[in-house]
Amino acid sequence: MFDLTTIDWLIVILCALFIGFSKSGLPNLVILVVTLIMFVFPAKESIGVLLPMLLIGDLFAVLYLSS
Repeated sequence: MFDLTTIDWLIVILCALFIGFSKSGLPNLVILVVTLIMFVFPAKESIGVLLPMLLIGDLFAVLYLSS
């Protein structure tokens, strides 16, 4: 598994928040998220971490808009 420091965890949490902001109307934040995730994880692992974050963000957006 990944050995993440406290700073790495904070960056990942910040990226999750930025993904939520990008779903609510600030789409350019995804570029910043990709860049920050690349500082924490190597290339292939960053895609594996970022894709579920994006999918969960889409799921919450669909559930919110359908109700």
